[in-house]
Amino acid sequence: MDSFYDDLKKLREENNIDLAEIHNRTKIDIKYLEAIEEGNLEILPRTYMRLFLRAYVTEIGGETKDALNQLDHHLSLIEGIEIPEAEVPPEEPDYTGGSPVLPVSAKPPKKMMSDYLKGGILIVIVLFAIFIIKQISSDQSVAVGGPATLRVDESIDRITSEDLIFNYTKAVEWNETFAAEPPYVLQINSANNIWYQMIVDNADTLSGVLSRDRDLTWEFTNRFDLRTNSAQGVTVQINGVAVQNLGTHPHPVELIFETDPNRVNIIHYSPNQ
Repeated sequence: MDSFYDDLKKLREENNIDLAEIHNRTKIDIKYLEAIEEGNLEILPRTYMRLFLRAYVTEIGGETKDALNQLDHHLSLIEGIEIPEAEVPPEEPDYTGGSPVLPVSAKPPKKMMSDYLKGGILIVIVLFAIFIIKQISSDQSVAVGGPATLRVDESIDRITSEDLIFNYTKAVEWNETFAAEPPYVLQINSANNIWYQMIVDNADTLSGVLSRDRDLTWEFTNRFDLRTNSAQGVTVQINGVAVQNLGTHPHPVELIFETDPNRVNIIHYSPNQ
């Protein structure tokens, strides 16, 4: 039986679509498109795996929801995660030939209403607690050397991975070595309010709005990925040394620093025409 990625490749070939065409439209690297069709999913960036597959399937005219479900099933098999079988719903009680009989476990109407009321109150309390926690988190950030402003500002553009794939094109890319010794400290400063997203040592994604003339300082061990909606007025330093080639680009910028070896990759994006 063919695997789902074999079926995807057959569909692309039947529709006479070349991988280069998909690359030109989605800006996904050819090696990742080939990996999807060959089933070498382990080389895809885990963060963008589902996004890349969705874009690929859309381009070849396939069913994205079905492909993503098959991806999840495939990953569960190779990673040893058991997918539970669907539960069989209980049979409906037979009410024919007489008055309906309540199941033994059924509760009286008044008791059920009381339980619903208690459940509703509990839900309201939980939602209110979540709201308070988010408000506190939006005003504070645990950072080395000073607080970062993470308040929401609707006037600042947020740049998602889908935005970069479908609405932007790589304009310029630099790869350069960078002299730095551990411990590593990242510092971001901006003369303007900017939106940023950061992944430190492949941990959880952090994002927010950095207010002008404020510093964001963070320690890391192996790697950080930084994305901003603009590089205008932005300075990025590693151990006090400014990263070159960041420039004053007015559109999204990605900066990736890896410590083995010390290397900085900077990508400037421009809007699609």
